[in-house]
Amino acid sequence: MQPPHGGRGDLTQSALDVANDIKARHERSGEKVAAIGHSAGPPAIMWALRYDAEAASLVDDFISVAGANRGTALIEPVCGSVGNCPVIAWKMHPNSDFVQALHAQPLPDSVDVTSVYSLTDEGIQPAKQVSSISSAANIAVQDVCPTHLVGHIGILGSNAAYQLILDALEHEGPADRTRAAQATECSQYFAPGIEPSKLTELLPAIGEYLAALGEPRYASQPPLPNYALPDVANPLNPGELTDGSSGRFSSAGEGIAGAVAGSSASLSS
Repeated sequence: MQPPHGGRGDLTQSALDVANDIKARHERSGEKVAAIGHSAGPPAIMWALRYDAEAASLVDDFISVAGANRGTALIEPVCGSVGNCPVIAWKMHPNSDFVQALHAQPLPDSVDVTSVYSLTDEGIQPAKQVSSISSAANIAVQDVCPTHLVGHIGILGSNAAYQLILDALEHEGPADRTRAAQATECSQYFAPGIEPSKLTELLPAIGEYLAALGEPRYASQPPLPNYALPDVANPLNPGELTDGSSGRFSSAGEGIAGAVAGSSASLSS
Protein backbone atom coordinates (compact mmCIF):
# COMPACT_ATOMS: atom_id res chain seq x y z
CA MET A 1 0.00 0.00 0.00
CA GLN A 2 1.03 3.62 -0.48
CA PRO A 3 0.18 5.72 2.60
CA PRO A 4 -0.82 9.39 2.35
CA HIS A 5 2.04 11.83 1.69
CA GLY A 6 4.18 8.88 0.58
CA GLY A 7 4.54 7.85 4.22
CA ARG A 8 6.06 11.22 5.12
CA GLY A 9 3.18 12.36 7.32
CA ASP A 10 2.08 11.53 10.85
CA LEU A 11 2.83 7.85 11.41
CA THR A 12 -0.15 7.43 13.72
CA GLN A 13 -2.35 8.42 10.77
CA SER A 14 -0.42 6.15 8.40
CA ALA A 15 -1.03 3.32 10.88
CA LEU A 16 -4.79 3.75 10.49
CA ASP A 17 -4.40 3.20 6.75
CA VAL A 18 -2.18 0.18 7.39
CA ALA A 19 -4.79 -1.36 9.69
CA ASN A 20 -7.57 -0.76 7.16
CA ASP A 21 -5.45 -2.23 4.37
CA ILE A 22 -4.73 -5.36 6.43
CA LYS A 23 -8.46 -5.87 7.01
CA ALA A 24 -9.29 -5.30 3.34
CA ARG A 25 -6.63 -7.75 2.14
CA HIS A 26 -7.82 -10.39 4.59
CA GLU A 27 -11.41 -9.91 3.46
CA ARG A 28 -10.39 -10.42 -0.18
CA SER A 29 -8.16 -13.44 0.37
CA GLY A 30 -9.67 -15.06 3.45
CA GLU A 31 -6.14 -15.67 4.68
CA LYS A 32 -3.83 -14.04 7.18
CA VAL A 33 -1.65 -11.22 5.92
CA ALA A 34 2.13 -10.77 5.86
CA ALA A 35 2.95 -7.14 6.63
CA ILE A 36 6.30 -5.98 5.25
CA GLY A 37 7.61 -2.43 5.52
CA HIS A 38 10.77 -0.42 4.87
CA SER A 39 12.24 2.57 6.71
CA ALA A 40 9.39 4.47 8.41
CA GLY A 41 6.92 1.82 7.22
CA PRO A 42 7.67 -0.68 10.00
CA PRO A 43 6.90 1.76 12.85
CA ALA A 44 3.55 2.51 11.20
CA ILE A 45 2.83 -1.23 10.95
CA MET A 46 3.89 -1.72 14.57
CA TRP A 47 1.53 1.06 15.66
CA ALA A 48 -1.33 -0.62 13.79
CA LEU A 49 -0.55 -3.97 15.44
CA ARG A 50 -0.26 -2.36 18.87
CA TYR A 51 -3.46 -0.33 18.80
CA ASP A 52 -5.81 -2.23 16.47
CA ALA A 53 -6.43 -5.68 17.90
CA GLU A 54 -8.58 -6.74 14.95
CA ALA A 55 -5.87 -5.90 12.44
CA ALA A 56 -3.24 -7.64 14.58
CA SER A 57 -5.33 -10.83 14.69
CA LEU A 58 -5.24 -10.97 10.88
CA VAL A 59 -1.45 -10.78 10.55
CA ASP A 60 0.75 -13.87 10.40
CA ASP A 61 4.16 -12.32 9.73
CA PHE A 62 5.48 -8.81 10.30
CA ILE A 63 8.81 -8.15 8.59
CA SER A 64 10.67 -4.91 9.17
CA VAL A 65 13.30 -3.98 6.56
CA ALA A 66 15.72 -1.22 7.62
CA GLY A 67 13.05 -0.06 10.03
CA ALA A 68 13.51 3.02 12.20
CA ASN A 69 11.67 1.15 14.92
CA ARG A 70 13.26 3.08 17.75
CA GLY A 71 13.83 6.29 15.85
CA THR A 72 17.21 7.28 14.47
CA ALA A 73 20.02 9.30 16.02
CA LEU A 74 20.43 11.23 12.76
CA ILE A 75 17.21 13.14 13.53
CA GLU A 76 18.60 14.81 16.63
CA PRO A 77 21.34 17.05 15.22
CA VAL A 78 19.07 18.14 12.37
CA CYS A 79 16.01 19.11 14.40
CA GLY A 80 18.20 20.53 17.13
CA SER A 81 20.00 22.86 14.72
CA VAL A 82 17.12 24.06 12.52
CA GLY A 83 14.62 24.41 15.37
CA ASN A 84 11.65 22.90 13.51
CA CYS A 85 11.01 19.67 11.66
CA PRO A 86 8.26 17.77 9.80
CA VAL A 87 6.01 15.63 11.97
CA ILE A 88 7.63 12.38 10.80
CA ALA A 89 11.02 13.63 11.99
CA TRP A 90 9.68 14.32 15.48
CA LYS A 91 8.09 10.86 15.52
CA MET A 92 11.44 9.31 14.54
CA HIS A 93 13.33 11.03 17.36
CA PRO A 94 14.66 8.30 19.72
CA ASN A 95 13.17 10.04 22.77
CA SER A 96 9.83 10.96 21.22
CA ASP A 97 6.51 10.18 22.84
CA PHE A 98 5.72 8.14 19.71
CA VAL A 99 8.70 5.82 20.20
CA GLN A 100 7.94 5.48 23.91
CA ALA A 101 4.34 4.50 23.26
CA LEU A 102 5.31 2.18 20.41
CA HIS A 103 7.45 0.05 22.72
CA ALA A 104 5.42 0.36 25.92
CA GLN A 105 3.94 -3.08 25.30
CA PRO A 106 5.17 -6.01 23.18
CA LEU A 107 3.54 -6.93 19.91
CA PRO A 108 0.93 -9.72 20.03
CA ASP A 109 2.36 -13.22 20.43
CA SER A 110 0.28 -14.39 17.46
CA VAL A 111 2.46 -12.36 15.06
CA ASP A 112 5.86 -13.72 13.95
CA VAL A 113 8.20 -10.74 13.89
CA THR A 114 11.44 -10.40 11.92
CA SER A 115 13.62 -7.29 11.68
CA VAL A 116 16.18 -7.21 8.86
CA TYR A 117 18.71 -4.39 8.90
CA SER A 118 22.20 -3.45 7.71
CA LEU A 119 25.01 -2.29 9.97
CA THR A 120 26.16 0.02 7.15
CA ASP A 121 22.78 1.71 6.70
CA GLU A 122 23.55 5.40 6.30
CA GLY A 123 20.02 6.50 7.18
CA ILE A 124 19.03 4.34 10.16
CA GLN A 125 21.66 4.51 12.88
CA PRO A 126 22.80 3.04 15.16
CA ALA A 127 21.25 0.29 13.07
CA LYS A 128 21.22 -2.63 15.47
CA GLN A 129 19.74 -0.60 18.32
CA VAL A 130 17.10 1.32 16.38
CA SER A 131 15.92 -1.53 14.16
CA SER A 132 15.62 -4.15 16.89
CA ILE A 133 12.19 -5.19 18.15
CA SER A 134 11.61 -6.97 21.44
CA SER A 135 10.93 -10.71 21.10
CA ALA A 136 11.71 -10.56 17.36
CA ALA A 137 14.33 -12.24 15.20
CA ASN A 138 16.64 -9.24 14.72
CA ILE A 139 19.12 -10.09 11.97
CA ALA A 140 21.67 -7.97 10.10
CA VAL A 141 22.40 -8.75 6.47
CA GLN A 142 26.03 -8.98 7.62
CA ASP A 143 25.02 -11.94 9.83
CA VAL A 144 24.32 -13.75 6.57
CA CYS A 145 26.93 -12.19 4.27
CA PRO A 146 29.60 -10.39 6.38
CA THR A 147 31.28 -8.62 3.45
CA HIS A 148 28.13 -7.01 2.04
CA LEU A 149 28.06 -3.23 2.53
CA VAL A 150 24.35 -2.50 2.19
CA GLY A 151 22.75 0.95 2.44
CA HIS A 152 19.29 2.16 3.36
CA ILE A 153 17.86 1.98 -0.16
CA GLY A 154 20.22 -0.75 -1.35
CA ILE A 155 18.81 -3.22 1.18
CA LEU A 156 15.72 -3.45 -1.03
CA GLY A 157 17.85 -5.18 -3.67
CA SER A 158 20.10 -7.14 -1.31
CA ASN A 159 20.25 -10.90 -1.82
CA ALA A 160 20.96 -11.47 1.88
CA ALA A 161 17.93 -9.39 2.88
CA TYR A 162 15.81 -11.16 0.27
CA GLN A 163 16.76 -14.59 1.62
CA LEU A 164 15.94 -13.53 5.19
CA ILE A 165 12.53 -12.24 4.11
CA LEU A 166 11.87 -15.40 2.09
CA ASP A 167 12.87 -17.56 5.04
CA ALA A 168 10.40 -15.76 7.29
CA LEU A 169 7.59 -16.15 4.77
CA GLU A 170 8.22 -19.80 3.94
CA HIS A 171 8.63 -21.18 7.47
CA GLU A 172 6.68 -21.17 10.69
CA GLY A 173 7.95 -18.53 13.05
CA PRO A 174 10.29 -15.65 12.22
CA ALA A 175 13.37 -15.84 10.02
CA ASP A 176 16.26 -18.02 11.15
CA ARG A 177 19.71 -16.59 10.42
CA THR A 178 21.42 -19.99 10.18
CA ARG A 179 18.81 -21.39 7.83
CA ALA A 180 18.88 -18.23 5.69
CA ALA A 181 22.68 -18.22 5.56
CA GLN A 182 22.70 -21.80 4.29
CA ALA A 183 20.32 -20.79 1.49
CA THR A 184 22.25 -17.65 0.51
CA GLU A 185 25.01 -17.49 -2.08
CA CYS A 186 26.99 -14.50 -0.84
CA SER A 187 28.88 -14.18 -4.12
CA GLN A 188 25.53 -13.00 -5.50
CA TYR A 189 25.12 -9.49 -4.09
CA PHE A 190 21.75 -8.68 -5.66
CA ALA A 191 18.47 -10.47 -5.08
CA PRO A 192 17.02 -12.64 -7.87
CA GLY A 193 15.33 -10.53 -10.52
CA ILE A 194 17.34 -7.40 -9.70
CA GLU A 195 19.25 -6.04 -12.70
CA PRO A 196 22.18 -3.85 -11.59
CA SER A 197 21.90 -1.83 -14.81
CA LYS A 198 18.43 -0.69 -13.72
CA LEU A 199 19.34 0.38 -10.20
CA THR A 200 19.10 4.01 -11.30
CA GLU A 201 15.34 3.46 -11.22
CA LEU A 202 15.65 3.57 -7.42
CA LEU A 203 16.84 7.18 -7.52
CA PRO A 204 13.29 8.61 -7.33
CA ALA A 205 13.08 7.00 -3.88
CA ILE A 206 15.64 9.53 -2.68
CA GLY A 207 13.25 12.25 -3.79
CA GLU A 208 10.62 10.82 -1.46
CA TYR A 209 12.91 11.47 1.48
CA LEU A 210 13.71 14.98 0.30
CA ALA A 211 10.00 15.64 -0.19
CA ALA A 212 9.59 15.39 3.58
CA LEU A 213 11.22 18.81 3.76
CA GLY A 214 8.11 20.23 2.10
CA GLU A 215 5.76 18.86 4.75
CA PRO A 216 4.38 21.19 7.47
CA ARG A 217 7.02 21.89 10.10
CA TYR A 218 6.68 22.01 13.87
CA ALA A 219 8.83 23.55 16.60
CA SER A 220 8.19 20.56 18.87
CA GLN A 221 6.65 17.11 18.64
CA PRO A 222 2.90 17.16 17.89
CA PRO A 223 0.73 15.40 20.48
CA LEU A 224 -0.17 11.74 20.19
CA PRO A 225 -3.78 10.55 19.90
CA ASN A 226 -5.47 10.42 23.30
CA TYR A 227 -5.70 6.62 23.24
CA ALA A 228 -1.88 6.33 23.29
CA LEU A 229 -1.12 8.87 26.02
CA PRO A 230 -1.24 6.33 28.90
CA ASP A 231 1.65 4.50 27.20
CA VAL A 232 3.99 7.48 27.43
CA ALA A 233 5.86 6.98 30.69
CA ASN A 234 8.15 9.99 30.39
CA PRO A 235 6.57 12.80 28.33
CA LEU A 236 9.15 15.38 27.27
CA ASN A 237 8.61 19.11 27.07
CA PRO A 238 9.56 21.08 23.95
CA GLY A 239 13.31 21.54 23.78
CA GLU A 240 14.13 18.43 25.80
CA LEU A 241 14.18 16.02 22.88
CA THR A 242 17.64 17.01 21.66
CA ASP A 243 19.38 16.32 24.99
CA GLY A 244 22.23 13.87 24.44
CA SER A 245 22.18 14.11 20.66
CA SER A 246 25.94 14.39 20.26
CA GLY A 247 26.55 11.14 22.11
CA ARG A 248 23.98 9.19 20.13
CA PHE A 249 25.18 10.70 16.85
CA SER A 250 28.74 9.67 17.73
CA SER A 251 27.55 6.12 18.45
CA ALA A 252 25.89 6.02 15.04
CA GLY A 253 29.14 6.95 13.31
CA GLU A 254 31.07 4.39 15.32
CA GLY A 255 28.52 1.73 14.35
CA ILE A 256 29.02 2.31 10.62
CA ALA A 257 32.82 2.51 10.97
CA GLY A 258 32.90 -0.74 12.93
CA ALA A 259 30.79 -2.55 10.35
CA VAL A 260 32.99 -1.36 7.48
CA ALA A 261 36.13 -2.38 9.37
CA GLY A 262 34.66 -5.81 10.04
CA SER A 263 33.79 -6.22 6.38
CA SER A 264 37.32 -5.24 5.34
CA ALA A 265 38.77 -7.78 7.75
CA SER A 266 36.54 -10.50 6.30
CA LEU A 267 37.61 -9.59 2.77
CA SER A 268 41.32 -9.74 3.63
CA SER A 269 41.16 -12.96 5.64
